[in-house]
Amino acid sequence: MEHLIDWQRGERWLSQVFEFEPALRTALLKSPRIESAPGHSESILDELLSETYARILTAASEADFMPPCLKTFALKIAREVAGLPPDEDVEGREAAELAALARVARALPDTTRQVFTLRKVYACSQEEIATRLKLSAAEVERHLIQAAIACTKGLFGGEFARERPRGPAGVTRLDS
Repeated sequence: MEHLIDWQRGERWLSQVFEFEPALRTALLKSPRIESAPGHSESILDELLSETYARILTAASEADFMPPCLKTFALKIAREVAGLPPDEDVEGREAAELAALARVARALPDTTRQVFTLRKVYACSQEEIATRLKLSAAEVERHLIQAAIACTKGLFGGEFARERPRGPAGVTRLDS
């Protein structure tokens, strides 16, 4: 049976991972393969980076949800590709992020929690969620936005917790 890659999800993950490629390159530079071949370090670095991206793309295809912190996830993969032992700090942060996300999800109002879980854990489309929960498309969207705001506040605390200016009809403005 041929392994099919979910290119849309993979593209979403990789487009975000590309933003912190310098951090991935720094992690990969610590690879014993690079240190043992100083004249070819740039080509080996590019090879390791390609392998990192390939593993991220594969993970995106197989995952039911996006990791809470894609940067932490990508750095973990880069360390594996580089042949380095796991970074205890990264593992601890990842566990803490998952615990915080679970706390936030449990505290969501029932319908918002159901919508969030169906979308992010079970990868249901918004149309499927609307049908299953007998909601309008606008209601599903509203619950997803509420969950996203709650998760952002729960994961990043005070950095995003301050109230945002409201636009027409009480809609939170994201450009402020």
